[in-house]
Amino acid sequence: MKFDHISSSSGKNNSTMYSMNKKETIIERTQSIVARLLGATNVDRIVIDRSLVSQGMDSLAAVSLYNWLDQETGIYIPLVDLLQGLSIKTIETLVYKSM
Repeated sequence: MKFDHISSSSGKNNSTMYSMNKKETIIERTQSIVARLLGATNVDRIVIDRSLVSQGMDSLAAVSLYNWLDQETGIYIPLVDLLQGLSIKTIETLVYKSM
């Protein structure tokens, strides 16, 4: 899985920091690809806790995101779920729990 290349810091809270870094990376990379798919000029225009459909995701963009998620993570999120209004935060939770 390509998300496994996240480094952790040393110290007492190693696993907590690793977990937070991994979650942040999943969100950032997913937000970036969604921004590109939706033609957003700035990644910050994509709200992570708002439905992707409400932000303009159509079926073609959903298929592209579906394929990207499979290639990047090997994790299967049903296309119908993407089209029913998942948010980036929800996708991050699903990906993280499946890793």
